[in-house]
Amino acid sequence: MKKKYLSLLLAAGFAWVAQGQVIFDSSVGSYTAGDLAGQENWAELLITSNGTPVVGVDQLGSNAFNVDNSNWITPGADAAFLVTTNGSYVYLDEASVLNDVFDELTYEMEFKVSLPGRTAGDPAVVMANDEFIYFGITSSTTNGLSKFDSNDALILMRTRQAEGNIDLNFQNTASGDDRILRCENDGTNLGWDPGGVFGTTDFETDKLKVTVVMRKTGDAGTYTATATLSNTVTGTFFNYANADTNRVVTTTISTDLYASSTPVLAIGRPAGAYNDDFGFVDIDIDSFKVSRASVAPAVAAPSTLMAAAYDDTVTLNWDAVPEAASYKLSSSTSMGGPYTEVTNINALGFADSGLAFNIPVYYVVQADFGVFGLSTNSMEATGTPLEISTGTIIDTSFTQGEGYSNGDLADQLSWKWATGSDSNALNIVNHTTTGEASTIGNNYNAATNLGNAVYLDKLMDNNVDDTLQGEMDFVISSQIAAGTNIALILNQAIFTLGLTSDENAAHNAYGSSMALLVVRPKSDGNVEVNFADTTNGDSLAALQREAVGWDPEDEDANGVTADDLITDSIHLSWSIRKTSVADTYQAQATLSTSSATNKTATYVLKTKAPLYAASGVKFTMGQYNEASKGGNDVVNTIVESMSLTHTNSLPIPVAVENVVTIGSDRTVTVSWDEAFESTGYEVFMSETLGGEEINISGATTNITSFVDTPRFNGVTNYYKVRSHFVTGNENSDAVAGVPTGGAIVSTLAHYDGWNQNYVSGDRSFPTEGEVEINGLTYLDFRTAEMMSSTVNADYSGPTLHGIIQENLTNQTWLHVRIENNDAFGTWQPADAIRINAGNGGTPYSALVFMELGEDVDLTADQLGVRLRVNQGSNVRVAIRSGTQWYVSEQTASSDSSAELDITDVGATNWAAVATDPATLLADPASFTVSGANFTQVNAAGLWNASDTKQRYAEIKVEKTVSGSIVSTEYWMNQYAGVSNLTDNTDGDALSNIKEYAYGGNPEDANDVGTLPEFTAANYMGTNGFTFVNVELRDPTPGVDYSLETTGNLAFPSWGPDASITVIGESNVDYYFKAVTNFIPADAAAEFIDLKVTEAP
Repeated sequence: MKKKYLSLLLAAGFAWVAQGQVIFDSSVGSYTAGDLAGQENWAELLITSNGTPVVGVDQLGSNAFNVDNSNWITPGADAAFLVTTNGSYVYLDEASVLNDVFDELTYEMEFKVSLPGRTAGDPAVVMANDEFIYFGITSSTTNGLSKFDSNDALILMRTRQAEGNIDLNFQNTASGDDRILRCENDGTNLGWDPGGVFGTTDFETDKLKVTVVMRKTGDAGTYTATATLSNTVTGTFFNYANADTNRVVTTTISTDLYASSTPVLAIGRPAGAYNDDFGFVDIDIDSFKVSRASVAPAVAAPSTLMAAAYDDTVTLNWDAVPEAASYKLSSSTSMGGPYTEVTNINALGFADSGLAFNIPVYYVVQADFGVFGLSTNSMEATGTPLEISTGTIIDTSFTQGEGYSNGDLADQLSWKWATGSDSNALNIVNHTTTGEASTIGNNYNAATNLGNAVYLDKLMDNNVDDTLQGEMDFVISSQIAAGTNIALILNQAIFTLGLTSDENAAHNAYGSSMALLVVRPKSDGNVEVNFADTTNGDSLAALQREAVGWDPEDEDANGVTADDLITDSIHLSWSIRKTSVADTYQAQATLSTSSATNKTATYVLKTKAPLYAASGVKFTMGQYNEASKGGNDVVNTIVESMSLTHTNSLPIPVAVENVVTIGSDRTVTVSWDEAFESTGYEVFMSETLGGEEINISGATTNITSFVDTPRFNGVTNYYKVRSHFVTGNENSDAVAGVPTGGAIVSTLAHYDGWNQNYVSGDRSFPTEGEVEINGLTYLDFRTAEMMSSTVNADYSGPTLHGIIQENLTNQTWLHVRIENNDAFGTWQPADAIRINAGNGGTPYSALVFMELGEDVDLTADQLGVRLRVNQGSNVRVAIRSGTQWYVSEQTASSDSSAELDITDVGATNWAAVATDPATLLADPASFTVSGANFTQVNAAGLWNASDTKQRYAEIKVEKTVSGSIVSTEYWMNQYAGVSNLTDNTDGDALSNIKEYAYGGNPEDANDVGTLPEFTAANYMGTNGFTFVNVELRDPTPGVDYSLETTGNLAFPSWGPDASITVIGESNVDYYFKAVTNFIPADAAAEFIDLKVTEAP
């Protein structure tokens, strides 16, 4: 075909592509009506096998577009390909579009979008997210086109919602910020109204023109795209959601394409161009032009530069600038420069180390674009290296002898003003005598809501287990409220102290860059300390007003004096620790006065992500912004003395809380809350409260529940959970647990598309055999398999049966498939059963069910059925008892996900329904049949009499049988090869019943358990023998033990012997006891045997 080139320069083997090279222009060349493939170098883009094109189910179709006389191309005539394949595509089989860094491809297309077979005024259609065309470039011509493929960079055009909006996406199909173009239809700007939202339906747009610019950037593996769209009839112009500027979207999917030097132009129709509900979305393309140019990147500086000092190092981080080759970092010891280069690095951060302490360093960064030059300087950032402090950080009483003088605490010694708050947080008073740091008379301003804060300019490590411990003596002072005779206290936070990684920020108890203790006088005059909370929660310590020695609100009703307005000296002992749990800090505190001490919580935990990530932290304190809460007079804090120590503290061993036991058949499930920073847990059991404890869980584990089985039903045991820490361990209190012989639940049938991956992709099931009769079309799979691995080998779920009907006779197909969750993502979060028909606008009916494999008698047992409906209205549970089908009165409806859970079919009313496939399924008018009378329930599923969208994620059927399995049967169930007690399965000397009675293994001839022992003995002066045997301790073991004798074996007469005496019993373990019998030697010949028989 002919192509337009402005110029081409070849010199010394180096090719330079001029600006504005035309890659393709549909107006150039000679086309004839028919398949586009094969004309002017357009070729089918097919999957190949050994070089031979493969066309078939789940592969690629042919005939993507036809050349048309009035348009350049229209959709291909072979519509079936979109139902059975992954779409159909063509590519321009000629010279590469090239693929140099900084290349921009401009796509210009004029087109119309339509829904074929519909005319204005026809019934409305609700558009979905239907992709109807791909265009772009690909480096592979043998694997189709895909929005997820690393060989492709594609523009995806799709319709959206009832309004008929049109979006363009770049290499993905997500909504929101991932779209490059978002055209919101108003009925005139696109020229159609398929949903009838704005008036009469209209199924064809005006002629539209889209312009897309796709760029190969200088960032490895990265392409960008932006787009505009206009209506050539009305002149309406669109970019992203009608914003002022075009939206640029970046993709990093196309890595193989980025590496290719020979990509080609491609265009096609994905499978999404067909929608089950309304058919095809067509596009008629009048013109298509693609041109190429090389465009230099936009040279710009990083928008932010951040500096963080730690020890002798300042760590710098900055924002990326698109297509920058590297970044030049420069510094100065003077604000504003001049600057000296520190490094030029292809990274977004750098650690400048070996710096002098206490000297500020000022930094700027420039983006380096190689031959295109350097950007301007970024904003300036500064960092001051500080030596790491540890051990005693400060121990002061704010006196002259320590270097303090009356006045603002800020700028005295190492104290600095937190510039994000109001200044003058605390004033030094009485510096020559007692010395205090007081908020009285400071610069507090309630209107700014900033509070007043200082920080101690000493940097401390912020490693795991690093702890700042503090002691502080302080008093609280209030004032008489104007117009009253009392002071008003409103549960207000007045003073905060703790850690910060952003020392200049105003104090915020909930801020993520600081971990603050909060001092709060309560409305009744009590005083408490919270951690990172200004409400009544998370209290660490609290003292009653009597203990702190004030009564500002006259709770005693004896008048307020000066002494009532100021507390006694209160001592706060506290610590804040960085834990080993991500982002989490742990605080402890104790409040005390001369008359009381209180600690209300062992500790309180709070998450502080930015603080946790910081290498170093500083101490901060100040008057909080609630000091005059409610507009009342300020409540002040006077700090008399304080000390800080930076140390390392290991986790605190604590017992787990909320140990819970739940009993079931021969089982106790023990669960508990996680103990913070525990390294693991052990579970112990004792048969009596305070008795010997047995480790039943084995080695420590990180789980927070344990199933203890088998245990004897009805017998109480006691459980403790031991939590382990690097510093020791701690036991919980003992909790009783009792196994109960309860219900036995078994699953009879389960389609679980919500949790199971039944197919590897979207899979259809052959549904030939539609029958047209009585004005409807149906498929009958009541006996035949509708969905199974036999029908489709890629399906691994249970076998499904059913009936599908549509109330039309001009349909060519009805359809059943599994919509795979991998393909449909969060929009379709399940392997859902999809029922649909050829005309999605006409309601259709479905009965979908599973055979149960047995008859369930609801007069004896309980049956439950659960449905999960992704899409559907008035969906009912269906069950079959004998040969009669019934449906539930309860229904579920959803357009995303809803559950219908009938836990007891027998306790629900039902209605009988007819299931003749030749008669349209219909919901009954009344539901008067009691499920309690069903005696042969043998199938269950779902029923939807009329709907246009049907997707189902789960059908589950469970049977519940009352009572527990008898002990002997329970024991046999543990061994696959044992079916009765009378056999000798392993061929040793013992029958199965004696293996059970002695604790042996019926499938291991070497394990016979504990056999009886016979020994000569003298008991209470009488010669004889002891016979020691084990017996089961189970209260209902299902067997009887009987020690019997006989005088001879020729003609044995076995029976109990009254002379035999039980002289002792002792427990061997939980399951067996040892029984010692004494047999006197009073017969010349006597034979002994321990008989074990099944209990009646």
